[in-house]
Amino acid sequence: NTFFSNNTSQKNITFNNLLAGRLYTITVTSVSGPFSSTSDVNTTATQPNPPGPIQISKKTNTSISITWPHPLLMEGAPNISFSITYRPKDSEVFFNSTTDRNITELSNLTSGTEYNLSVETVGPLSLTSPKVYVSSYTLPNPVQNLQASTVNISAVRLEWGSPAGVKNFYKYFVQISNNSGFLLNMTVQTNNTGISDLEPGTQYNCTVSTVASEDAVSSPESTLCSTQPKMVNGLTAVAVNTTAMTLTWAKQSDYKGTYSYLVHYGIKSKEKNITTMNEKALISDLIQGTNYTFWVTTVANGIQSDQAITSNYTKPERVYLNVSNGGTNDSITATWGSPHGNVEAYEVILSSSYNDHRNKTLPSGNQLYTFSNLRAGRIYEVRVFSISGPFAEDSGPTSNATYPNRPGPIRVLSNTVNSIHLNWTAAPDMDSGSFNYSVLYNSTRNGSNITSYNSITLDGLDSGTLYSFNVATVGQLELTSKPVSLSTATDAHPVSDLICTGENLSPKLKLTWKMPHGSNEGFNISWGNDVSSQAQTKSCNYTITDLSYYKNYTVSIWTIGCGKPSSVVQTTCQTGITCPPKPDINMGINTNITKMEYNMFALKFSTNLLNSENGPIVAYGILVTSGDEGVPANSSYLNNTWTKDQKTPYLALIQNNTVQTRNGENTITVDVGSGSKSAGYINGPLTAKTTYRFALALFTHLELDNNTNLVKTSESYVTFSDFYTNAIRLPENPAVIGGAVSGTLAFLVILICITVILTIHWRRIARKDSADIPIQSMSIPIRVEDYEAYYKKQRADSNCGFAEEFEDLKPVGVSQAKVSALALENKGKNRYSNVLPYDSSRVKLSINGSPFDDYINASYMPGYNSKKEYIAAQGPLPATVNEFWRMIWEKNVHTLVMLTRCNEQGRVKCEEYWPSKTKHFNNITVTTTSEIPLEDWTIRDFDIKNVKTAETRALRHFHFTAWPDHGVPETTELLINFRHLVREHMEQFSRNSPTVVHCSAGVGRTGTFIAIDRLIYQIERESLVDVYGIVHDLRMHRPLMVQTEDQYVFLNQCAMDIIKSRTGTNVDLIYQNTAALTIYENVQPMKGGNGYPEA
Repeated sequence: NTFFSNNTSQKNITFNNLLAGRLYTITVTSVSGPFSSTSDVNTTATQPNPPGPIQISKKTNTSISITWPHPLLMEGAPNISFSITYRPKDSEVFFNSTTDRNITELSNLTSGTEYNLSVETVGPLSLTSPKVYVSSYTLPNPVQNLQASTVNISAVRLEWGSPAGVKNFYKYFVQISNNSGFLLNMTVQTNNTGISDLEPGTQYNCTVSTVASEDAVSSPESTLCSTQPKMVNGLTAVAVNTTAMTLTWAKQSDYKGTYSYLVHYGIKSKEKNITTMNEKALISDLIQGTNYTFWVTTVANGIQSDQAITSNYTKPERVYLNVSNGGTNDSITATWGSPHGNVEAYEVILSSSYNDHRNKTLPSGNQLYTFSNLRAGRIYEVRVFSISGPFAEDSGPTSNATYPNRPGPIRVLSNTVNSIHLNWTAAPDMDSGSFNYSVLYNSTRNGSNITSYNSITLDGLDSGTLYSFNVATVGQLELTSKPVSLSTATDAHPVSDLICTGENLSPKLKLTWKMPHGSNEGFNISWGNDVSSQAQTKSCNYTITDLSYYKNYTVSIWTIGCGKPSSVVQTTCQTGITCPPKPDINMGINTNITKMEYNMFALKFSTNLLNSENGPIVAYGILVTSGDEGVPANSSYLNNTWTKDQKTPYLALIQNNTVQTRNGENTITVDVGSGSKSAGYINGPLTAKTTYRFALALFTHLELDNNTNLVKTSESYVTFSDFYTNAIRLPENPAVIGGAVSGTLAFLVILICITVILTIHWRRIARKDSADIPIQSMSIPIRVEDYEAYYKKQRADSNCGFAEEFEDLKPVGVSQAKVSALALENKGKNRYSNVLPYDSSRVKLSINGSPFDDYINASYMPGYNSKKEYIAAQGPLPATVNEFWRMIWEKNVHTLVMLTRCNEQGRVKCEEYWPSKTKHFNNITVTTTSEIPLEDWTIRDFDIKNVKTAETRALRHFHFTAWPDHGVPETTELLINFRHLVREHMEQFSRNSPTVVHCSAGVGRTGTFIAIDRLIYQIERESLVDVYGIVHDLRMHRPLMVQTEDQYVFLNQCAMDIIKSRTGTNVDLIYQNTAALTIYENVQPMKGGNGYPEA
């Protein structure tokens, strides 16, 4: 918008100082006078100024970016642009482009090519400025596949592929650097170059760039290149053992902390490598006795040095040597197993203290060598060396000896009852002082002696015993030659303390005697001259049967031995008595009655009827009856005495016998009906005009009842005659006719009084008898399907029904004899004075010396399967522990059940009779082999050994610890599970032997446990429940079994729960329902009537 004006008279004009590149309009106005005339507008422009110098701002291998300064004095000039022209230097083809900015990028160019470029300013009316020129190269492409390789410890080599679009004028710029900076720059014409004078074991960064011109260099391609480290020095291999080798070497002069070492070793295909940073390596897991080669290289930046090489053997494995004499007396054989790995040879060396020395080298395939022609009874030492390379590994010395030579034959020089003198020929060809003789003998017990002489006297032998003697040479290492043998016997000892007793009611003699010293093969017994009066037995007792009653016998007994029998021991003894022979009164009574009145008669009978063949007649009696003829006499009539007008047979009188002859000359006269009394019997008057018969009762033993004074028929020995066949009829009473009326009235009054008195008397007797002789049930079996109703009925009113059943069981079995338990010598063996075993069921031990040795407080108990399935025992006392273990051994017990703790509520309940490890109990050794404590019980295993016989047996101990004192277990499940555990063991190991069960007294808990076992069997096999019958049976064998009412109720609860589990209404036995058992919980200690606690 700049306005210029100028006046001229010329027809042209030049405007100066205009701005370049501007568009101007020109008008010409002609002026003449006052008039003017303006021409049309003419538009023109000034030429633009050229741009400033071209600058290369950026190059790539396909583009060049250029910039230039804005033309001078062109600020604000409108419609300004720039025209760019370019072509490769060696091409005539031009390329053009236009831009209104002072920067542009020329693309799609050829790499590594020189381009000529020009830029001109384009102004208004397309006027252009002069051009500005420049030339420049595009960047060449980078090299391809640059690779570096190590040449040696100071040189590397680089190789690369030509860049894309390579030109023949290209050069390559190579640069080497490390962490310290650039070390080497070089330009080369070829595609590879070697670089030397580098440091060993060093890693370098190598770059290569393509150079088209000084200002046209491609992007660099880089790679890492490393020189080789130096080789290690002084490599050595030292064998550590059979499977390990130690390698050591020295650092090289160029050592750097980054160096590592690669150790390569192996044989054939089994080669391995290990890497280490140290100058040593332990190589393990090698094969024994093997030559290994080892290569060690230094590794730096993954480049390995040259290899250092060495080799050595591992040590061979020592053999495990066995040296045997093979049972010979002149050879030693060495054997060994093939050792692991390799062995090149073996050297076997034999030596002795007698300067013997032999050796033998064998190939590796041999594992046996025998040295022969050696001397008998000498110790030899053998070594075997395993040889591989420079190594020979010693097996270590192993010694053995050749067997000694056997002695010559044995001779018996002399023998006595308890000694034998032997002699034998000395063993030949033996080293002096290197051997002895072993004299072994065996019989019921074994013995041995060692002597250096060839004779010996053996004392203290058992008499009557056959001994087998073996004499052998005992050489070095206790090796014994084959023995020479001889058998001979000592004389037998006679028996001692011979006791002979006769038993009543049985025609036999019982003999007992002490076992004589030494051994025997039994005893010969003689009591007469014929063969039938002789017997033989092996035990220390014998019963002679089929004898005559009440007769003296001379009994002889002598011991049978393997040698001479013993001297004879004699004694005289008498057999017992029994009931007399039956008398025949029709032969022995006079035909005439000596006296007869209306109320009595007199009998006279011969003493021939008092036959003392079965024992002396101590008493006789007369049975009288007015009943029918033909009634036989029997013992029940002895319970009857006289009553008026009695028709039942009764004993009228009983008299002690004072006449002991049977010559038929003496007679005895008795008055029947005299009104006399004898013992508890009334010889009351007879009835007139009545027919009577009588019988004779003879007694060889008479016992009267302490209360009634009548004959105790169960304990008296009596025989009855038949009733006399001729009846005796009494005459009429003379006074009857005159006083019939008054007599009749008086008789009626008397009869009434007697009737009343007798009625009261017999009622009292009936009540008394009813109390003294209860009629008991032995069993209350209930079918399984009916048991629940029965159980509920008995549980009602606080277990009233069960309480009555338990009360009925109290007298069961109590009247049985307990003689052994009450003996003074056995009193200290009983824990409680009210718990004593019955003689009929007590466990009897062997007798070792005293007749009381057989006693222990234990009873055989019937189980479901056998009558002696269990032994119920008290808990051992300190003084009875040995007897307890003796019982375990003698009764072959394999299952032992303990139901108490040793101490409960501060009181000792049982001695801890088992050891923590091993303990001796006389001849029994007990070892605890295992103990498994559980919550409610502990299971122990024992080995029990008889030291006399060396026999060992296994015993399992089931110790139930969850049974409260004087109570019952918390749940039925607990005890039933425990029973199953015990029963399983019994089925496997105790089928032919009893199982011992004990608590403290051996009755309460013990009885409950045994009863539960029987109860489960009964339910399973019979579908019956008979708790009452089971307890009744147990109490017939041991008192107080199932001791408390709570335990009795608990058994019924067990039965109920077992039945429910069988019927499916109580799958888990509902044992968790402890509310049903709360009556049994927290039961306080109870005491029996004698002050002793119940168990």
